[in-house]
Amino acid sequence: MTVARASQIVVAVNPDGTNIGTTGGFSSTSVGSNSAPTTSPGASAVIATASTTSAGTWLADVTTNVGGTVLAADEANLNLVNGGQIIRLANGTGSASTRFSAQFVLANAAPIQVNTVGAGTAGSIYSATIVLTRVI
Repeated sequence: MTVARASQIVVAVNPDGTNIGTTGGFSSTSVGSNSAPTTSPGASAVIATASTTSAGTWLADVTTNVGGTVLAADEANLNLVNGGQIIRLANGTGSASTRFSAQFVLANAAPIQVNTVGAGTAGSIYSATIVLTRVI
């Protein structure tokens, strides 16, 4: 089996809030904004965004972190989404940090986001990193 990488996009932020940067790979042309880390985010807040450059099959490698003042409401409170469609839960119950991969097919170029489900606890700090790789 052969897997080729046509493009790779990385959006990364340090837990302290400094932007590591956004990079484009072999054929990427643009990357969405990155708003992580976010303190005490509201419901449906965008924590991180990476934009795909074309339709096709994509692999997302995602790392999320929830720190600061964390209560039960912060568990299982992040989703990986595309155009309002949930690709998968991005952080599990009882987990401050989560790392996972998800493969999905897009009909057109679209942003992939890590969003909150409900509002975060006052004093909580949410951050995420998304690495998108186009799989041919």
